[in-house]
Amino acid sequence: IKSYIGVPFLVENELLGSLEVGQTTTSGLSRQDSAMLQLVAGQAALAIRNALRFRAEQDRVAELSGLAKLSQAAGAIRDMQELFGRLVESIAPLFNVEIAGFLIHRQTEHVLQGQVPFRGLPSNVVAVYRSVIQPQSQAAHLLESRQTILGMDAPSDPAMRKLGLQDIAQLASLREIALVPLVSGERVLGYLQLSNHRGGPAAFTDEELHLAYAVAGQAAAIIENALVVEDARQRGQSAESLRRIANLVASSAALDEILKFATQDLVQLLRADLAVVYLL
Repeated sequence: IKSYIGVPFLVENELLGSLEVGQTTTSGLSRQDSAMLQLVAGQAALAIRNALRFRAEQDRVAELSGLAKLSQAAGAIRDMQELFGRLVESIAPLFNVEIAGFLIHRQTEHVLQGQVPFRGLPSNVVAVYRSVIQPQSQAAHLLESRQTILGMDAPSDPAMRKLGLQDIAQLASLREIALVPLVSGERVLGYLQLSNHRGGPAAFTDEELHLAYAVAGQAAAIIENALVVEDARQRGQSAESLRRIANLVASSAALDEILKFATQDLVQLLRADLAVVYLL
């Protein structure tokens, strides 16, 4: 190239790229050519920025519309893992992160627990992604404060330590982290977690957080409805288990048979891993 001019695409100090021209046969590009290119580049840069923003908004509307449709169909999903799978599948493409998923606070069990599937984390890691949240503890107060937790080094972040998640953060190799509270009415259901930007460590931008708040708000309503249905189903199962145990005890069955089937029902009722009956 014997003659070359490069002009940046700048809009309000935002660099979008450059406009470049060159001649291989002559070196006839002049200052007048440069001035004309700068004029063209200014107009083109503005048009390109508007087109990029329009495309981004279209993508965002399409994704959020898909999430809204998911909320309408959520009532038909009976399995919680399937629900979280569809939520993560809809939400993950919105963010340029490697790790995305949900931490749900189960008040009756006093635990904050990761839900399978969790994009970017294997199921065996998610299985131990949990923390006990004692009532009136620092972790409980932090959760109830509805505070968004942002950090660039999750294992050493003070908020992650309060929640008791620093060890799992190190195990999962979490770097930057955003825990956006899932709030529905007066209830805090847990967090939407976003971690580890694909391009390397980077702080979450205002645009990313604004989108995360919108997503968390819609997801919270979906999750709360599913939890209400799950609780009602579990209460029904509990009542049925207790009815079977009562009928069994009142029957003429042998003691070993009563103990065997009653213990099986109790294991299912309490979702226990182990049950033992001791007789004196």
